[in-house]
Amino acid sequence: MSVGVIIKGDVIEFGIETYKRARLTDEERKILEAEFATLFNVDDSMEKKMLKARLDTIIAGLEAVKFALDNKPFRGVLPADTEIGWGRIRPEHLGKSNWKVSIASAGWTDWLGTWTSPYTVHEDVGFIVIGFKSYSASPKLAAVHAKIGRQEMVPIDVRFIKAKDNPNNVAVASIPTLILMPKVEASIRLQFDETGEDEVEPIGVAVGLGRFLKKETY
Repeated sequence: MSVGVIIKGDVIEFGIETYKRARLTDEERKILEAEFATLFNVDDSMEKKMLKARLDTIIAGLEAVKFALDNKPFRGVLPADTEIGWGRIRPEHLGKSNWKVSIASAGWTDWLGTWTSPYTVHEDVGFIVIGFKSYSASPKLAAVHAKIGRQEMVPIDVRFIKAKDNPNNVAVASIPTLILMPKVEASIRLQFDETGEDEVEPIGVAVGLGRFLKKETY
């Protein structure tokens, strides 16, 4: 299911942005499919169900990043320094030490970069984001507003995350797919209805060169 992007042959369209794709080989696709279950939890995980439902979009986004990284070989979780790997998005990938958010006042807060001083994605990595989840016992996330490159998404209300309205009773919310290409400028703002603490993690994958993904700190 393609949500937030349009897949057209060897390109994907992300709003007004168009990215070329370097298709996975049969061998590379086998690696991806074999590792998918291990990377994204057990079979009844709500996060895994969301990722599986949007797997075609995730693969297309991965192939766009692969093209941007000069079509280096995709080796899953075992890439050499100049090969392409993937994994869950870690706080360190985005210049953070953890996913905790301190909410001093209700309203909008900058989560990644700012509207006037956006975050620049590292040249060796890209990200495909399809949602957010909260680890808080009392989730406070209300909405997500993103600007990626020249493309600004309308604010997406995710207050339903508080209801944990799913079989596993976890706080997850899907959003239209965000494609953060290497070197792109990105700003993401989050809205909270209450003060206090939350722990908000993006749901998606990091795709990049082994020399970047294998670092513990940045």
